Amino acid sequence: MRHLMPARLPCAPLALVWALVIALGALPVTAQAQGQGQGQGQGQFSPAYLVNDKVITTFEVEQRTAFLTLLRAPGNPDTLAREQLIEERLKLEAAAQAGVLPTNEAIEAGMAEFAGRVNMDTEQFLRAIAAGGVEKDSFRDFVRSGIAWRDVVRARFSGKVQVSDREVDRALQSTGGGSSVRVLLSEIIMAAPPPQAAAVQA
Repeated sequence: MRHLMPARLPCAPLALVWALVIALGALPVTAQAQGQGQGQGQGQFSPAYLVNDKVITTFEVEQRTAFLTLLRAPGNPDTLAREQLIEERLKLEAAAQAGVLPTNEAIEAGMAEFAGRVNMDTEQFLRAIAAGGVEKDSFRDFVRSGIAWRDVVRARFSGKVQVSDREVDRALQSTGGGSSVRVLLSEIIMAAPPPQAAAVQA
């Protein structure tokens, strides 16, 4: 089975996640869902955790654990899978409230971008993770939440940091107005074969 090298994933500072969670009045409530052990509720697709009114199934946890194992993500894959899925439910809720849920086209582009980080196209990447037991929809959900959160952050902060031309000019002037690059004569090396030695020396 081919191991995929871990790629840097888009993420937000944990403080920002919690700030948004508190602002929404939503705290991640992770508890064993009711109804387990009642016949139809058993199995892979039974609820494993509840985050507000959103369900995380046992299957989703298993899939994310397998995916993180393939990526060789640092830490305990089981713990990390649970934490990621809980955060992603909150991020998607925030994206829905902000009206920035990603389109299918954006998700497909995100999947291609992620696959490109390990020098594969999307289909090659999907085949590689399928060999490790990870389904396309699980990868798609992972990418979808990442794009959604990026768009939430962009919508929230994009207009709040602006630099004027005057501030740029002031910053340039404060450096002294000239180039700060210095080259010492001792750093210049020129070839000087005997026929051109005099010219090079000059």
